[in-house]
Amino acid sequence: MLALAILRNGSVPAKFVTSVAFIIPALWLLDLAFRRRWYVCVHTRRGSRKLLFAKGSDPVELERFVVSAKARFEYS
Repeated sequence: MLALAILRNGSVPAKFVTSVAFIIPALWLLDLAFRRRWYVCVHTRRGSRKLLFAKGSDPVELERFVVSAKARFEYS
């Protein structure tokens, strides 16, 4: 569609440019929202936060990280 628009008119419709500009981030956000991944929920005085880990993270290493953080910062 883009090639035909350039060849015929020499211009690209604004609707096409804006739709592509919004579709790419939308797909990325949907991927982030629905992909299963490991996370740690940290509760603080000001609220809670999630620490997200990469999709290829090793569960054994993540458990070691959590145990280490509990020992180091005296979490319960």
